[in-house]
Amino acid sequence: RKWYDELEQSLLLSTKSTESLNQCREKALACLSLSSSSSISSILQLIINTEDKIGFNTKITSLNILRCLYVQDLLPIVLENRRRLNIQPHLCHKWLIYAIEFYLEYFIKCFKNNQITNIHVKLEGSYDRTYQCDNPIEQIEKLMNFAVSAKENFNWQQIVTYHGNQMYVFLKNISYNIL
Repeated sequence: RKWYDELEQSLLLSTKSTESLNQCREKALACLSLSSSSSISSILQLIINTEDKIGFNTKITSLNILRCLYVQDLLPIVLENRRRLNIQPHLCHKWLIYAIEFYLEYFIKCFKNNQITNIHVKLEGSYDRTYQCDNPIEQIEKLMNFAVSAKENFNWQQIVTYHGNQMYVFLKNISYNIL
């Protein structure tokens, strides 16, 4: 519980400096390595819930420093070890949706800047921190393949509903450019 409380405090301070964010990353990774399967859910949910506590408006953007920490550093470890940790499929789906939203929004920003990859997008919650991805489509594809290969029912409707308008504009632009 001590690690969990320290992680919560670090998360709340993560927007103050890069050093605070790095401490937050270290504490989160330590929590994941020390925790039982039941507390892994709590740790990842804490990170997601802290977005609201800090005041990130996730209805407008998912590109914030906590979601980046979650997507880049923590989720891959959890998904890799989910069977060993006995993590329930419905929780993995929720976590995958958060990650797919992040990469999808990044991809849409790239597309709007007439680039498909490698742009630096400023992350909410930091004055100087940016995120850059070589291939967001590949990341989305990996996450979707994970959902399919796990042979579990994945709720695609959440992704489509949440990003429906952006995807419509995106697909319309692609089809216009192809034709």
